[in-house]
Amino acid sequence: MPAVQIMPMWQASAMRDTGIAFITLATVSVTLRFIAKIGCKISLGADDWWILATLAIFYLEQFMQLYSIVAYINHDDAVALLKYMYISACFYYAVHTGLRITILAFYRRIFTTPWFHRWSMVVIVICVLWFIPGTFVEIFTCNPPEHDWNPAVPGTCLNYMLFYVIFMSIEIVLDAVIIAMPIYEISKLQMPTGRKFGIASVFAVGIFVIVTAVIRVVLTYTSNPVTLDMYSDVVWYNMNDGAAFLGACMPTYLPMVMAAKRKVLEYGNSIRFRLSSGTGRSDTNGVAKIKDSVSSRGRKLDQKFDDEGSEVYILPTVSPRRDLDT
Repeated sequence: MPAVQIMPMWQASAMRDTGIAFITLATVSVTLRFIAKIGCKISLGADDWWILATLAIFYLEQFMQLYSIVAYINHDDAVALLKYMYISACFYYAVHTGLRITILAFYRRIFTTPWFHRWSMVVIVICVLWFIPGTFVEIFTCNPPEHDWNPAVPGTCLNYMLFYVIFMSIEIVLDAVIIAMPIYEISKLQMPTGRKFGIASVFAVGIFVIVTAVIRVVLTYTSNPVTLDMYSDVVWYNMNDGAAFLGACMPTYLPMVMAAKRKVLEYGNSIRFRLSSGTGRSDTNGVAKIKDSVSSRGRKLDQKFDDEGSEVYILPTVSPRRDLDT
C-alpha cells in the first residue's frame, strides 16, 4: 500500500473497532459452519478445509492491521502504522482468493451437472490468476519496498491507484459471476417459485460483498496516483471481509435451521395435543403420531443426510430431463 496521509486518532480508533468487530463475525460464521455440519453428521469437504486455512490467513492479516493501528494510537508511530498496514495488505489477495475457492468448492458438491463443474473450474483458475499478479504488485508497488512505508527512503512507486481500480473492478465482476452461478442452477429446478426465491436468497447474501466493494472503491479513490484514503479503505475492507465470510458460510447453516424448525414444530404440536386433551397429561401414543406427521415433511432431508455427507440435501433433486438438457 502506498504512502498515505496520516489520519486523526478518532479514525484510527474506528479502524481498530471495525477490525475487531468483523474478526468476531468471521470467527462466529466459520464456527457455526462446523457446528451445523458436525451436528447434522455431514462429512467435511474441501470447502471446509479451505475456509479454515483462509481464516488463519485472515487472522494474520488482521493481527498486522491491528498492531499497526494500536502502535499509532499509543505511540503516534506513523512509520509503524504504514509498515504493518503494508504487510497486512500483502495478504489481501490470499484471503479473498481462499474465500472464492471455498464457495466454488462448496457449489461443486451441491451442483453436479457437467456444465457447472466445467465453469466453476474456469472461475477458480481466473481467481488464481487474479491472486498471483495482485499479490506481486502489492508487495512491489514501490522500489525499494521500504519507500512504501517510509517516504524518507528514496524510491519510486507505480501508479497504485490505476492498479487498485482495475483489480478491484475484476474482483467485483468475479463476485457477481460466483453469485449468479448457483442462482442459474436453482432457476432450473422443478419447485414453486417462492421456494426457488427463498433458496436463491441464501446464496445471494454475497451481494452485500459487492456493495461494500463498490463503496470501498468510490470512497478510497483519489486523484493522486500513489495515495488513497486509508481510513475509508480499511473500514470498508473490514466490512467486506466480514460479509464475505458470512456469505461463504450461510448456505451451510440450512441443515441446522431445518432440523431446529422440525424440533420446534414437534414440540409445539405436542404442547397443543396436551392442551386439547384437557387433562394436562401427555398421551405418548398421540404425541408420537404428531411427531411422525411433522417429521414426515423432512423425511427426504433426513435421507439426504445419510448420503455420504453429500450436501445436495439443500436442494430438491433435479429432474432427469433437466440433467440431460444440461
